[in-house]
Amino acid sequence: MPQLIALALLGAGVIAGARVLRYAVERMREEMTATSAEQCGSRSQGNHESIKDLGPLEFDPRAGVYRPKRP
Repeated sequence: MPQLIALALLGAGVIAGARVLRYAVERMREEMTATSAEQCGSRSQGNHESIKDLGPLEFDPRAGVYRPKRP
């Protein structure tokens, strides 16, 4: 009989832990969604660095990157 009580308490603890974990994950997901929405909003309002137009690019095989073409 004590084994059944211990098993019931263990099961209740697992269920309670799962609920707390689910609540924490949902809260973090909401915070991340709100944060990403704020970042997207600031980006659309022009509060980010401007992108430079480098003109035509050519591949530099020694460095393995693209660089602006030299005139």
